[in-house]
Amino acid sequence: MKHYTQDRGHARWTPLRDMMRTLPETESWLPRDFELFFEIEIILYLYEQFIPDDSNRRAKEGWALASGYVIEGLNDDPDRLRQCLLARERLRYVKIASAWHWWLKWYSELPKHIRLYDLFRYPDDQLGFRQRIYEVPFREDRISAYKSLFTDATPSIRHESRTQWAEAGRYHFIVDDMPFEVEISEAMAAYAHTKTPTRTLPERSHRESLEINLDDLLQTAKELDTLEKSLGLPKPGNWYQRLNGLHLTLLQKDEIRFQQRKLTIEGLFHLVGALGVGKSTFIWVLRACLQKDI
Repeated sequence: MKHYTQDRGHARWTPLRDMMRTLPETESWLPRDFELFFEIEIILYLYEQFIPDDSNRRAKEGWALASGYVIEGLNDDPDRLRQCLLARERLRYVKIASAWHWWLKWYSELPKHIRLYDLFRYPDDQLGFRQRIYEVPFREDRISAYKSLFTDATPSIRHESRTQWAEAGRYHFIVDDMPFEVEISEAMAAYAHTKTPTRTLPERSHRESLEINLDDLLQTAKELDTLEKSLGLPKPGNWYQRLNGLHLTLLQKDEIRFQQRKLTIEGLFHLVGALGVGKSTFIWVLRACLQKDI
């Protein structure tokens, strides 16, 4: 019988957790309870650093800082975005809105004495928050730990050491102070050495720009109509008729150019239009036109 203790990211919280466990209110908490408590305060602390004026903060929106998205006016600055991404990498439970709202409610119902933040309602029923300055247990230790989470660029533990695969056998391990047991067969142990797909992205390929002429597309549309007529298709595409009503407007470097007959596709290209204006028709005919040159 083999024994295995699973870290699961709890190690970084051990010193702070040991401090907080001395409080009567947290004596019965599991390791996960401490981690959730810290993660809630981390997001609120980061939000507070970005927007010091508490009247402009809404607690329920805090999860967005850990979502990985860029939010205009909040974390679109490179340094702030980096802090958010570092925080996201080290959090486990509050990265989506539903989890954040659930555990924020749990946090708000905890004894005020142990919380770093007070939560309150504005007249419009929005939930606000502000940091408590006095009589907060281990306040400086908590803030220091939270700050290091999104300012320290040290790679996380899973990137620092090579993975050690378990051998076949029966294992005992502890998760959140609860014992578990698992058996790994010889076949499962052998699978650990099976080659898996890599996450390494291929190098970006260079493609020449495409010069598109609407008149060429209309000519291709006529050829498609002729081909479908010769094949006797029961439902012809009527490509020329559909494409002939298309009007192209280009937006390039904040300049709008109406009624264009030519366009250049270079790199990523966005084709925008209302439903039924001919976007799909344009793409199908363009594809046929480009195939003629292959």
